[in-house]
Amino acid sequence: MEINHGGNMKEELKNIKHAITLLQKAVAGLEGRLAVDTPKKQNGFKPPTYKEARFYFEEKGYGFDLGDWYDHYTTNGWWVGKSKMKNWKSSMSTWQRNHKAANPTRTKVQLDARGRPIRNEAGNLLL
Repeated sequence: MEINHGGNMKEELKNIKHAITLLQKAVAGLEGRLAVDTPKKQNGFKPPTYKEARFYFEEKGYGFDLGDWYDHYTTNGWWVGKSKMKNWKSSMSTWQRNHKAANPTRTKVQLDARGRPIRNEAGNLLL
């Protein structure tokens, strides 16, 4: 851009405004590219720290391996299937439910002297 010192002030002002417009467009284009390159925080989700997760885990009395849970989601970027995680506390609840299903509590059945289960008159096992 060339400024004419002895010339028309209106023309100079027009050139400056045009230069500003071009710069604004260039900045907007760069900001748009930056927004595409920067990962967005989806649904306001913020992954917990291990300390936060451990506190919640202990508060709820869960029985699954917390390290496995935390490592699993940290490694895969806090994705659940094909979706970004929305609520890590719900994820813990699901892991607990699946842990219970995979590891049912066993009740002890009373055994006779030969190691066979004892049944009552109705045929039910004595616990």
